[in-house]
Amino acid sequence: MCQGYRELLQSFMKPNYLSRTDLSAVDPCKQDEYTPLANVYLGVGVMDQLKHPALVNDPAKVETLKRSCWGYLVELCRGIKQCYDFDDPLLKALPVLKASTSTSFTARSFSNSLLPFMDLVPRAKPADVDTVQRIDDQWRALPYEDIPQDMLDEELLDVFWARIGKITHPEGTPKFKDLSDFVLDVLSLPHSNADVKRIFSKITLIRTKLRNKLVSHTVEGLCLASQCVKLNGKCCCEFEPSQEMYKAMSSSTLYQREKGPQPQNAGIDALMSTEGDEPYEEEPDDFWFGMP
Repeated sequence: MCQGYRELLQSFMKPNYLSRTDLSAVDPCKQDEYTPLANVYLGVGVMDQLKHPALVNDPAKVETLKRSCWGYLVELCRGIKQCYDFDDPLLKALPVLKASTSTSFTARSFSNSLLPFMDLVPRAKPADVDTVQRIDDQWRALPYEDIPQDMLDEELLDVFWARIGKITHPEGTPKFKDLSDFVLDVLSLPHSNADVKRIFSKITLIRTKLRNKLVSHTVEGLCLASQCVKLNGKCCCEFEPSQEMYKAMSSSTLYQREKGPQPQNAGIDALMSTEGDEPYEEEPDDFWFGMP
């Protein structure tokens, strides 16, 4: 976020002002530090389009376009500054989880211990001191691991750490499972309320009058299925399940029952019993989705 914010500021503000001012102290609305309108950077694509003869012969239209883009960039940077605290210690510490940083002693902004970072995320930090020690030991050992280049080149951070968790010792036991689980827990935390709103919007579409009694486990499965289809870049009509997915559709997976003796007619009695049932029409509209 810091890098992207700085690149946006460089499009319309003076380089000298940005170089001598801390990022959190930069004021996107400070007009005295704006570059001249002719020097506003809009990208090579726009610059090529502005070479068109029709635009070259109409400087007023070009000026109007640049002023509109200029105003948009200012408003965008102002909104980013309001939403993000660039002095937040966690925001500054997050780059330590990048592949190029976490696997190199010299690139780490922290010491050789991950404990300072864990203190910044108390909800993800394990309560057990032994687990914290294992995470720290695995963090200290990670730079010594001979990690394949294709893993280091992975652009998706969650995929990188998921693959780190699959590295094993010669006997088959995982080397960095605790570290991988901790980082993935940190990355799973919503970074804005928009992430949560999107999930509840999807749940609103799933919950209909006929499906109003779905339990949380079923709703979670529907959300994950929708996410899987979306990640494949297809709609539900074009999506082709893999053989692994077909094999997972077994009674032992779909219908997990508690072990133990049950009365012979318990299932029939439960189906036939209407005691305590309420008419569906009297069911409240409120839907509670319990998050673990």
